[in-house]
Amino acid sequence: MRLSPGQTLLCRRLQTTLTPEGKNWLCMSNNFENFLHKSDIANNFYQFTNKVKAYQYQLPFTATQKYLDTNSHALDWGCGNGHFSSFLLYNNQKTTAFGFGEASTHPVLAENKLFNFIAADTTEPVKLPFENEKFDLVCSMGVLEHVHESGGDQLASLKEIHRILKPQGFFLCFHFPYSGSIVEIVHNAIMPYKKHKAYVHTRRFSREDVVRLTDESSFALREWGRYNILPRNFTQRLPLALTNNPLFISAFNATDNLLSCLLPFFCTQSYFIAQKIG
Repeated sequence: MRLSPGQTLLCRRLQTTLTPEGKNWLCMSNNFENFLHKSDIANNFYQFTNKVKAYQYQLPFTATQKYLDTNSHALDWGCGNGHFSSFLLYNNQKTTAFGFGEASTHPVLAENKLFNFIAADTTEPVKLPFENEKFDLVCSMGVLEHVHESGGDQLASLKEIHRILKPQGFFLCFHFPYSGSIVEIVHNAIMPYKKHKAYVHTRRFSREDVVRLTDESSFALREWGRYNILPRNFTQRLPLALTNNPLFISAFNATDNLLSCLLPFFCTQSYFIAQKIG
């Protein structure tokens, strides 16, 4: 079975002999580990207080690492409370967060000179208030799949992101719900969406969907992969004494990584990285 880039990234953790490329990935992974366990930043965001739940971001944060440059400018599109911005800032990345206000007053972000917040217009689901070719990177953490719910459209948003990216700039999209997600398929079979809408997505996307969307918006697809099988958000119901226990974290992560390698077609999330070419 040929693994996707996402599964290759996950499976490197299972290798006993690291190649130079694997050692480079391990170094970037350690950056995430340090951010999560050794910095004061992570303790200020609810996404990271439960460490088992927090590790759902390991692949996105590690994959992002190689695209960061202190001379470049990144947009955290649909920033929420700014948890992804906090990682960008941890890596000394000039960051503009775009969202509905939650991140604007967060002390960890607001006090950082590299951080800027721009408020979104609730009546405009597609158009972005930025000039052409402004950003080197645009990052989406669980955002693109929701734009249709507020009157927007995935393709229209990608075309707008293409407009604000500099030539050869990158769009990094993570937590993009995968069409084969076993967790959501089982959940939907047991509990109708209307009654439990917070736990499922109204749209999920295959690799073919991503290829079509990137082609039609003048992007070149550089990476695509799948990750996370186990339902990590469910662990928020467990006591923190368990979910922050190093042995439990290691066992959960190892199981999830192994399942994601062996059964990638059942993964919950996908990601893709696309480069502006037109």
